[in-house]
Amino acid sequence: MNPTDSDQHSLLAAAQAGDELAFQRLVEPYRHALQVHCYRMLGSTQDAEDLVQETLLRAWRALDRFEPRAQFQTWLYRIATNACLDELQRRPRRPELIDPFPDRPVGEAEAPVYDPAARYAESTVASVNSALQRARATVEEHLPAPAPAALEPDERELLSRYIDAFERDDVDGLVSLLREDAVLRMPPQPSVIGAQAVVRFFRETAARGDLSRMRLTPTRANGRPAVVVQRRTPDGGLAAHGVLILEISGGTVAGIDAFINPALLPRFGFSGEASGGRS
Repeated sequence: MNPTDSDQHSLLAAAQAGDELAFQRLVEPYRHALQVHCYRMLGSTQDAEDLVQETLLRAWRALDRFEPRAQFQTWLYRIATNACLDELQRRPRRPELIDPFPDRPVGEAEAPVYDPAARYAESTVASVNSALQRARATVEEHLPAPAPAALEPDERELLSRYIDAFERDDVDGLVSLLREDAVLRMPPQPSVIGAQAVVRFFRETAARGDLSRMRLTPTRANGRPAVVVQRRTPDGGLAAHGVLILEISGGTVAGIDAFINPALLPRFGFSGEASGGRS
């Protein structure tokens, strides 16, 4: 829960007086949003977590210079952006998304919203234009393309049909949702290419002959439609399996990034262990 304005002012005053606990309480509501922001710039969950820690360390060291009339979250995002750009300057190429990260914190409707325009409040038109021109050049060089915050209606409908095909073990229905040259990417394993081959792999290898053995739950990760995958166990329970991130193009599934790792599921609010009982 985000602190009220009065709470935030009290926490800020205490933190600026040297109270580390007050600082931790002040920044905690923004931690996940900062992780998502850093992740989208860096493409790595581990790097994002490291850069959030670097952001908070920089913020703590500079807290005495923060002016309360400015927006605190805007100030944090500016520090995070600069920390990520410093990291990106040490890299030889554009970042790639290497593992799934949920778009929203588990159990929360939204992370604190950052309005980039707030950074330029109280600035002159000339300085804003100059700053935006420099920012666009930097961001276009380093950032992945921005993604919508929620599924579009056509994406939601396609994802629903995708899940339904699994639940009904509908091979033909699933094939029809995939583009003919669809690619299933599963680093470090070789990619599977072609709609028929992808569905055959899902059914014969992953689902062991029955797609309905896999339970899929819709979500978003890395700014794209995704599903959390659990396997149905013989006793009727569920075991964590992994996360599939869909690449949708022209109303069909053009690609799937598969991350088969049960340890990923707690990020999305699911247990990483097998759960008993029937669902």
